Amino acid sequence: DYLGRTFVGGKITPDSGAKLASNGALSFPSGSGTVLGGKGTVTFKGGVRFTGHHGQMNLRLSDFKVKLTGPTTGVLYADAKAPAAPAIKLKAVSLNNAQIASLKFASVKISGSNLNLSNAKVTLSASGKAALAGFYPAVTVMDPLSVTGKYSKRLATKTAVSAPSFKKGAKATTTVTVPRLSNKKYATGTVKVSWTIGGKVKSKSYTLKASHKGKFKVTAPASSRSSVKVKAAYAGSTTVAPSTSKTVTLKAR
Repeated sequence: DYLGRTFVGGKITPDSGAKLASNGALSFPSGSGTVLGGKGTVTFKGGVRFTGHHGQMNLRLSDFKVKLTGPTTGVLYADAKAPAAPAIKLKAVSLNNAQIASLKFASVKISGSNLNLSNAKVTLSASGKAALAGFYPAVTVMDPLSVTGKYSKRLATKTAVSAPSFKKGAKATTTVTVPRLSNKKYATGTVKVSWTIGGKVKSKSYTLKASHKGKFKVTAPASSRSSVKVKAAYAGSTTVAPSTSKTVTLKAR
């Protein structure tokens, strides 16, 4: 509204892939990121420049990020750059990855591989006030924001544990295997190994590294004179699906 006033002579110019619709809505169609369990960050390419007052106003916002902090809540980040304009009492603006607003989504829909977060209430923060050169106070409710996108299917895994016998009174050992992924890379992340020894279950988490090449050996937490059971659960990641092995029995000999 402000830019449209005659004395301002304002203009909104999208760039680097951003688009401006005839109704004034801005869109950033090129974005990517990860969302898992209702949380994650999506980064959007492109920017938008606001000009007016015969060149005295020259503000650019870019590198927008939407961080989802919960099923219907989030935060909006952006870079803001503008030179000082003493004639209209504007100070220079230089903010990187500033938290410019809080988000509250009206609805969240996930259908198949489609994500639709619609009509978020956008409430300006203190950094957002600075990013907009102080034209709007903090806690101002801005135009709504929506995020749509598609989920990429996570790569499949199949965790397994070996079942070698062990000497009575000794500690059993097993080899945990998470085979090479379909993209030819090795999975990384957390693997929880659970042992059942004498009727009691003891678990411990391990970090699976690329250097393990999908395989590492684990020793039971206690010795046993009878058979023990073991299973492993790979936690997965935003790009790799989780998987749990079968429970196997290691016999004492």
